[in-house]
Amino acid sequence: MQMINDDSYNLNEKQASEIIGVSSRTLRRWRNTNQSPPYFYTPNKRPKYNAKEIHNWIDRMVRNKTMQADNI
Repeated sequence: MQMINDDSYNLNEKQASEIIGVSSRTLRRWRNTNQSPPYFYTPNKRPKYNAKEIHNWIDRMVRNKTMQADNI
């Protein structure tokens, strides 16, 4: 997983998908089904993701999976 040190950095869809480790298509599908990390649209209608929010989202997903595994 690629790390971005500047938490104020905004990522495009390709950059965000690379950090998460999924394809852009998967990230787009997650966005359409409200499963993606938080995002916003630029004035030209392109989705952007904040680096800090991406890392927080990943941490939440890992914690949720760990908690689910503990309950098995």
